[in-house]
This record gives sequence, C-alpha cells and structure tokens, in this order.
Amino acid sequence: MSEWTKTELAVLHAVRTAAALTSRRVQQDHGPRPNWHRLLENDVLKEVSTVYGPVLTLTERAHDFYEHTGRLRGPGSLADRAYMLDAVRMLEQKGYSLMEYDYKRGPERGTTTGHITRARMGVPPEELRRIHAYWGPERRQGYAPSGRREEQKGEVWLYARCSGGGVQATELRRLLKRHLHDISTWRSPMLIVVPQEVGPLRTFARGHMAKDRALHESMREKRLAGMRDAPYTPDFLIFEQPLPSLVYRPSRAKVGHEG
Repeated sequence: MSEWTKTELAVLHAVRTAAALTSRRVQQDHGPRPNWHRLLENDVLKEVSTVYGPVLTLTERAHDFYEHTGRLRGPGSLADRAYMLDAVRMLEQKGYSLMEYDYKRGPERGTTTGHITRARMGVPPEELRRIHAYWGPERRQGYAPSGRREEQKGEVWLYARCSGGGVQATELRRLLKRHLHDISTWRSPMLIVVPQEVGPLRTFARGHMAKDRALHESMREKRLAGMRDAPYTPDFLIFEQPLPSLVYRPSRAKVGHEG
C-alpha cells in the first residue's frame, strides 16, 4: 500500500470504515476527485448510482482482501447507509453525539448484517443539563442482564433512510407505538430524518403534535403541585435531508421564483 498517497489512504479508510459514503461527502472531506480517482481506476473502490446520488463503496476484490462480512451490494442499501451517516453528521452539528448503531439481524442466531436500522444518539449537552436539572441524573446501571444497553435519560433513537421515500406516516405510527414508554424515559424526542416532510407524513406529524401538546396542557392542573411546571417534550422531531434531486438550485429557477 506504500504507493498510495496520504489522501488516497484517508479516502480508503473512510469508505472502508463507513461501508458507503456519497462521492460529494468524500470530496467535501478529502478534496476533489483527481486526488483519489486512482482508487476507482485500480478496482479498490467503485461508484454506484443511487437515489441519494453517487455512492462510493469497496469493490468485491477489496472486500475479499479485507475479509469483510455483512457486505452491502444493492443501490438501495448503499444509499440508506450513506444517508444514515449523513443524518448522524447533521445532528452532530446540532450538538447530538453518536453512541452506537443498531444493525439488522442476520440469518443465524446472534449475527447481524451490514444494514443499520437506527442509531442511538446522546442529546446536546445543554439539553442534558436541563433534563438532569428537572428530572434528576440517571441512576440506573445502564445495561440489561443480556448486555444490551437500557433506555436512559438523554439517549434517543434516530431513524433515517431515503429508500422508498424515507420514513412515512405508517412507519412513524409504528415507531411511536414501539417507543411509547421509551420517550418518557428519554425525556427527549425521538429523531426522524427524511428527504421531505410532505403529504400524509406531514399531516400525521402536525396533527399528532397538536393533540399531544393540547393533552399536556389539559393535564397540567391534574398533576401534583410539584409537577405542574413539567416541561413539554414532543414525541419526535423531524429533520429534512433532501435527495440531490430535491435540492433547490438557483440556476434552474424560473424568472420571478423566490427561494
């Protein structure tokens, strides 16, 4: 590997670690394409066209060399992996911190595939301080007897994908049912990242939030005196991370269009 430049080695390490990264993210992090194009020419990396734009991943030859398991091959799987990683980066820029990824179960007991289903995120420090100030610090052990981490204050799940249009209203309903009790433990909203918050998803999300806030206010007087000022915590927050085809470009605008 001595013939590779530092930039090429950095790109190879980034893609190998991530399994899938958009070409635009690699260019943003490591410079223009000519700086690392030899990785493509020498069959180390390949570029796959996806709904999330061109995605870089290891070739089969490189996978064999590194003895990787749980490979991602389909354009949809590669796009979702790259989309999740970009969603994590976006939230890190907002103060959240990545704690762990959860992977789809494998065909054999105790195994997993390369598909990330969700990511556990720590809330921003200032939010965690507010949670602890009102609800007290976490005093539980943190891990179940099985070794799996328990749900705790200030630790929320992120769901993000772009295939099939991303998380839709039906899936959001299912996630709310799944995490019905977890959200009250987190004291912070579940995180959803989608290409667009439109249609039934937008309608359901707005309606649910309005009803939930109204219920919170209506219950205020029924709470114990010391709990009447309990802060309102939404069940979820939705962030948009558009597909390249949905990004507004002024050069394509018609005269009189306001961005």
